[in-house]
Amino acid sequence: MKHKRFLALCLGVLFVSPAKSQTPVDMDSRRTEDVCEAALRYFFAHHAAAHAKAICISTTAPLPLSFIDRFADHIPPVVWSVECTSDLWTGIKYMKTKEPAVLIKITSIRWVSGKEAEVKGSSPVGDFVRPPITISVIERNGRWLVKRDKDGGVS
Repeated sequence: MKHKRFLALCLGVLFVSPAKSQTPVDMDSRRTEDVCEAALRYFFAHHAAAHAKAICISTTAPLPLSFIDRFADHIPPVVWSVECTSDLWTGIKYMKTKEPAVLIKITSIRWVSGKEAEVKGSSPVGDFVRPPITISVIERNGRWLVKRDKDGGVS
């Protein structure tokens, strides 16, 4: 009798738990995508090289390939980092056009709360890599916005 109850409990967990756990996971991935978009747009505006003909992005957060579509209208074009090359002598180039590009990376996201995250990013400049830039991203009225950067700047 105990085995039947245990088996029923195990089967219940298998069939009920996944349905309940998908919603928070979906919300978390959507929230992560929104935070990455807000942070990348901030980095584009404040830390991208003016001469770049493309912006190559990379992130440690798992993002779908379609994430890049969020920047479809951006000038210069935004592409995944695998579409760019880096050479010590010529710098970063967008492979499709062979023109200069800039690489912007999100190296970490630390959740402060459900409505605030600290995002670290970096961008190589010339032969050097800039120190990581830390920004605070918050949710206000359903939109994610950069609240401040490490140097105290507010946008």
